[in-house]
Formats: sequence, C-alpha cells, structure tokens
Amino acid sequence: MNETFKYIAKITSENILSIAEFGQKVESNGLDLEYERLLYYKKKIEQEANDVIQELKNYIQNTTDDKQIEQYIFKLINDIENIKDEIINELDINERAKIFRKPTEYKNSDIQKLAFQYLDNIQAFIEVNYSHYLKISSSISYSGKIKSTGQFKTLIKQLNSKFEFVNPELRKILSSFFMKISERMIDDYIQYKEFVYYNKVLTKLSNDEVNKDNVETILISLNLNSVRFFNYLTNKIKHEIDIEDNTVHKVDTLKYYAKIFKQKQLITSLSYNYSSPNIKEQVINWLLAEVEYYCSKIKLSQNTSYEDIISSEDKDDKIELSLSVPQISYFFRILHDIGIINNSNQHEIFRVLSKSLKTQKTENISIGSLSSKYYSIDNSAKNVVKDVVFQMLNYVNKNN
Repeated sequence: MNETFKYIAKITSENILSIAEFGQKVESNGLDLEYERLLYYKKKIEQEANDVIQELKNYIQNTTDDKQIEQYIFKLINDIENIKDEIINELDINERAKIFRKPTEYKNSDIQKLAFQYLDNIQAFIEVNYSHYLKISSSISYSGKIKSTGQFKTLIKQLNSKFEFVNPELRKILSSFFMKISERMIDDYIQYKEFVYYNKVLTKLSNDEVNKDNVETILISLNLNSVRFFNYLTNKIKHEIDIEDNTVHKVDTLKYYAKIFKQKQLITSLSYNYSSPNIKEQVINWLLAEVEYYCSKIKLSQNTSYEDIISSEDKDDKIELSLSVPQISYFFRILHDIGIINNSNQHEIFRVLSKSLKTQKTENISIGSLSSKYYSIDNSAKNVVKDVVFQMLNYVNKNN
C-alpha cells in the first residue's frame, strides 16, 4: 500500500477509536462525543487527502518526463481503488447504498464512508485536471460517474429525437448502443476507457454537422465495432452483390468497397468492444475473404480443381510447424501486438501464413481458421505458446 495513505488505509472498524477510548484521548468541547469523534476523523482524513493532492501537484510541477507522471498517477489511482474496495467490503449492503449520504448517527461506518468520499474526491480531481495522464484501464470515480450519468441521460434523450427518422435498421443500432451506455453507467465498476469512449461518441453525434444522412459514416469513424453494426454494413454490401449476375462484376464491386473502407479514417483508438478488431478492419477482412471466395468460384467454373488452385497459388514448399493452428494464430498475434509484425491488416497476415505454413495434421491451413483462432484464444493455446517463448528465452540466454 502506498505510504501516502498511512492514515486512511487504517480506517477499518478495528482501528477506529471507540467512544470510551475517544473520550479518554481528547478533551471534550461539550459536544456530543460521537459527533466530536466524527469531526476528529474527518479532520484527519481531510488533511491527508489535501496532502495527497498537494504532493501530486508538486510532483507534476517538478517532473518533465510524462511517462514518470503517468506511472505516478497510475500507482496513486491503483492505491485509491484498493483502499476504496477494502472500505466497501467492510460495509454491509445497506451502508454501501448510502456511501455518499450525510452521516446522521456518527457510527464507525460513517467514518469509513467519509474516508471513501475523500478518496473518491482525489480520484475525481485527477480525472478533471490530469485526465491525459490516466491509463484507460483505470476505473472512473463514483462522483465522476454520477455527474456523467446525468449528462449522458440528457444527451441520449436529445439524440433519440435527432435521429428519429434515420434508417430503421440504423435506428435500432443507435438505440441499442444508447441502452448499453445507460446500463454500463449504473454498474458499480466502469473503466475509464469506456467512459471516455461514450463521452466522445455522444459529444460527436450531438454536433450539428452530424445528421441522418452521414451518421453511418460517423459511426464508422467512431469505431462502433459492435456485431450488429458489422452485420448492418456487410448486409448492405451483400444486397448489392446479390443483384449482380456476373461473378466478375461481384469481385469488382467487392474490391471497390475494400478500397473505400481502406481509405476511411478512424478518429479514435478507443472502441465499443475491446475484444474485437476495429470496425474498419472487420469489414475489410470480410470483403477480402469474399473476394477470395468469388475468385475461387471463377477458377472452379473453368474446370480447375480446388487442389490445383492451392498448388497454383503456392508452388513453394511449406514450413511445417509443431504448433497447432490455434497456437500458430496466437503466436503471430503476439508478434503483431508487440510491434514485430507491422502489417495493419490482419487479413494479409492470415493469407501469408495460409500459403507458407502447415502443421503435422493440417496440410492446408485455411484463412478462416487462422482468423477465428486469432480473435478467439483458448487457454491451452496460450499455455503452449508461453512454454515456447520460455524455451526461446532459455536458448538465447544459454548461447549468449
């Protein structure tokens, strides 16, 4: 636990002086001893909270390295969250619901709630003044969440009215998204990155330049990578493809849309769903997979067997790995995520791996199999790859 919170960290029911102990410790001013005890602890908690904020200001003022400041704030937030969790666990369910209410009985739990409130105030102070140093994995403060919930509710009401006459399917997507925001904002734990994303989207959609005609493009730029929005975008393209009678024309149309989506810009690195690729990447991968499918149909219609297509696409010998397909997908995902592989389009990675690699059991690894295992990783694959990485590290150390 951070030494900064020497006093607040001890605010548990065991460490709070009883009324009798408090009466012996201090000279009463003639006030109710329980109330005096509450004021005594409030003064100490408030002083420590003020000291923490002042120490933070001094550190930022005297530090030029943003990374050091970021680490300092990350540790501070982490300590605050740990102490807040300890306080919450000390309280019963009824007391938790009254965490921000003004104390009336001056019990031990009221003193603990005071400590919680001041810790939350420090967290809210950081969110307001030093948000650019916050790690997006941190949780948002209770007071920040309460304030934002009211603001979001007003914005959502306005946006529901603004987009009342938008495309019916797109309207459902927006309504579903707004409902998700409302549900998440009343959860006990919401990550800061979620709050920032919701705030960015609602603020952007409220802009006068956004209307029912361009809202689809805006949602792509805001990386609304939900399954429903992905299906909406791909179904629109499918409908256009189905009208085409000529397979070559279908390929041309798909390539045209792939070009269009490659040129689209995302205005945020945040996203609706952090376990999925961004919406632009999802649609491009789908388009390229459809292109390959229709190209294969063209070749097959010219009396070319599937085996001939495979051999004609890659005449070179493949490298055989002892890893399984899920393990290969996870290993190359690590290489991509840590920046060793620089290709921004995962489909290009899957295509090269499919042409270049084989396993002891699978001669021809499909792009679809690599893609599905790349985004859905099982624990057994993780454990095997972790062992491989350790073997590599031991080999390097041994031969250093």
